[in-house]
Amino acid sequence: MLEFHGSQATDLTVAEAMPFLTALPTHTPIDALDYDRSFSIRLTDTEITDSGLHSLAALPIAKLFVTNSPITDRLVDILAKENRLFMLHLNGTDVSEKGLDAIKELHPSCDVQFTAGSRTKR
Repeated sequence: MLEFHGSQATDLTVAEAMPFLTALPTHTPIDALDYDRSFSIRLTDTEITDSGLHSLAALPIAKLFVTNSPITDRLVDILAKENRLFMLHLNGTDVSEKGLDAIKELHPSCDVQFTAGSRTKR
């Protein structure tokens, strides 16, 4: 599980971490998944925006949990090419019902859990 937590986690934090994440050996399974190099990513109470998530999408994502972070409907475009995604939980984001429907259409077998409402400012 790759976790970013708190307001110190920003797009810059993601940019700084990417060289290390992409350099992981391909034979190292991440998480307890059958997928080689699939990531479970959790963003909780962060300042990571769509831009930072776009950077993280360079990694193969199997599970994505976003809570109280400024992610918007751009998530649809960011995850459009992610073919390993099987779990997406969104709580306290700026993703709309329309964006959620588009994600479900792109990833029909994905377990999507969604709580409507904008994030709480810290």
